[in-house]
Formats: sequence, C-alpha cells, structure tokens
Amino acid sequence: MWTPKREINLIKESLKKPHLYNDEEIRRLKRRLKDLRAIHYDMHRGNGFGNGGAPVIDMTTQGMQLQANAAVETLDQLDKTAF
Repeated sequence: MWTPKREINLIKESLKKPHLYNDEEIRRLKRRLKDLRAIHYDMHRGNGFGNGGAPVIDMTTQGMQLQANAAVETLDQLDKTAF
C-alpha cells in the first residue's frame, strides 16, 4: 500500500546514494520529497477531527494526475537504480 511516509523513506534512502543519479534526477527526487512532506504534514495536522484547514495539496483532477505521474516517475527511477 502506498503512503507518503513510505515514499519519503524510499527517496531519502536513494538520496544517500548520489553517485547513482545525475543532477536532474537528484533535483527531481528532492522536489518530490518536498511535495511529499507537505502531503504528509497535511494528512497529520489538526486535533483529530479533520485536518483543520484548507489542504496544502492541489485536489483538482489535473493536480492529482500530476502527483500520480510524479510518484510513478519516482518509483521508476528507484527501480532502475536501487533494485
């Protein structure tokens, strides 16, 4: 099952091996890490009765598709180098 925390951990492990990636891939991983941290924060803030405010992430169809594409791209990059 996909969770933001699981993908965050995978990206952090990947960034510990910078010799496996070129500069563009490292920038992409860091950007995805920043986005996932915002998602993770948004999912866990509040007092237990909702997230307490407007979401940090873009909930439009286009925004969700962009996030899904970024997740697939990240996992593809991890598959190429880590496994």
